Amino acid sequence: MSSFYSKDRVTDEKKAKQTYKLIKGILRSPSVSKQIIPIMIISLAVGFIFSVDLTGLKIGIIVLALPTFIAGLLTKPLINAFKGDISIRRSLFVTLTGLNIIAIAAIIYRIINTFTQAPLTFTLILAYSITIWIRHAVLITAASPHHLRVLAGSLIQALIGYFAIYFLLGMTIKETFAMYLITIIMVISIVLLVETFRIPFKKNFGIDPIAILKYMKDHLTKGRKGGTRELEKIGYKFGVPIDVYVGSLSFKRNDNSIKVSMVVPYVHPGPFGYVGGSDLPSKLSASLQDITPNIMVAHSTTTHDYNPVADAECEKIATELRGIIANTKFSNKISHFVRHQEDGNINMAAQLFGDSVLFTFTSAPHSTDDIDFGTGFNIITNAKNQVEQALMIDAHNSLRKNARLYEGSVYISTNKSYRMMNAAKVALEKAKKTRANKIKAGYAEFDNFKIHEGFGAKGIQVLLLETGAGRKIQRTAYILYDGNNMLPGVREKIHNEIKELVDEAKIMTTDNHAVNYTPSGYNPIGFSCHIDKIINITKKLVEEAIDDLEPVSVGINTGFVKNVYVFGHEASAKMASVIFATFGSLGINALITFIVTLALCIVTYLII
Repeated sequence: MSSFYSKDRVTDEKKAKQTYKLIKGILRSPSVSKQIIPIMIISLAVGFIFSVDLTGLKIGIIVLALPTFIAGLLTKPLINAFKGDISIRRSLFVTLTGLNIIAIAAIIYRIINTFTQAPLTFTLILAYSITIWIRHAVLITAASPHHLRVLAGSLIQALIGYFAIYFLLGMTIKETFAMYLITIIMVISIVLLVETFRIPFKKNFGIDPIAILKYMKDHLTKGRKGGTRELEKIGYKFGVPIDVYVGSLSFKRNDNSIKVSMVVPYVHPGPFGYVGGSDLPSKLSASLQDITPNIMVAHSTTTHDYNPVADAECEKIATELRGIIANTKFSNKISHFVRHQEDGNINMAAQLFGDSVLFTFTSAPHSTDDIDFGTGFNIITNAKNQVEQALMIDAHNSLRKNARLYEGSVYISTNKSYRMMNAAKVALEKAKKTRANKIKAGYAEFDNFKIHEGFGAKGIQVLLLETGAGRKIQRTAYILYDGNNMLPGVREKIHNEIKELVDEAKIMTTDNHAVNYTPSGYNPIGFSCHIDKIINITKKLVEEAIDDLEPVSVGINTGFVKNVYVFGHEASAKMASVIFATFGSLGINALITFIVTLALCIVTYLII
């Protein structure tokens, strides 16, 4: 039972990540400069396919190239005039796509012409009418989810093309009448297909999938300000309220000011980009700056089920954390950092702070991905039988590309989950044997990274602890990388480079989903930013944190935030399943619809 449950959850979460990659793939387009030469080459080549003489050259320039460039330039203002939104880069790309359709028509025309005389003018008219179908499908996704707002943009390439055909080749009454009829047929066909696509989403979720794709495009192309609020409104439609466990590990100077606070909110920093809980470290840090500028937001044991649906939900968490930090009981008591390892992929660490404990877990060098709340909270609850407060952090620090998710994910009732619970008990007992009454803390950070390097706004943060006195002094570095997991082997290289500076180190990532702006969606620490750069900066930060060491008192405090709206149990996975099922059927449905529409257009011409 537990095995089936785990794999089912893994499959659904994988679908959610694949959906994000799918939508990104749909919305990519090249720069304007990379499209100009292809338009000229394709136009001239197609012109000569239609006619290998001066007429072919004229067709290439007048009927193909000019309409393509003019339509590409006019699409953006036309869309904007009807309250849509599209970039000049994407509008030109849509027009280039239409030109490619005409190129295919030209090849078919040439093949048919070897057997019988095909009508050149009607072939061009039909080819341009197909661009209406293609452009409308793209523009309603990329520019506006409303048919009327993109209709002018959908028609513009065909209308200019029709005029160019009439100017160069002329049109008979039959061809003119056919032009009007097949234009209407194409518009009706694509509108019906789009509306059919909308049905399963509206039935299952009460939301418009075309609008989602549009808002996703805005978010992926414009970042934080693009489509975020609209996507969050949709999130509230299927979000569910839960009570969120939160906690903080805070260090207080002798003057009673907070030197640094590591907060652990039990929500997941997703779903993607800057929506909802994504970029959670930056959001919580900004809200808690008045307490201390040194806020570290660690990754809790949660999955995508616990993605906050909106910024407002993150603010609820920040408000509760403010009170938790303020009401923390501080102490000079501490233990050394200890580990308990089993069978290679169970590496549980524990350290006592006052009468409370902090657990951190990794499976590195094996894949380490999300740990569900049930597993983490069981460890916390069991620990509270012996200590006052407890926190559990998922180090989230090793993920190979194309890894099967169950290699690193942990779900309640699985064998690995039970082994983690047992490892935590052993680690806690070890920590209790290393008590000390003296603690110093140092802090350093570096945040000058670009998002494409795999780092969020918080960059790299180092909390350096010195515990004990005399020969029993231990230096431990908690190093937090604001990114989504870590390339396998990077953790071990960092450990090796700083081992002469510290006795122990815990390498962690925040699981920040704001960094996944890559075609594959895979951008862990060390993948896009050179490992040597990361290691050098980390080593320097550890040295700075050592220089920053000063006496502190320490305390852990926890609590609950009531009624935080998250995506809920399997909501994102269910949505992903519907998206994949719909896209799976969309391909064949679109092909059938297109063939029937094309046949109807040809029959219309023949019977006029």
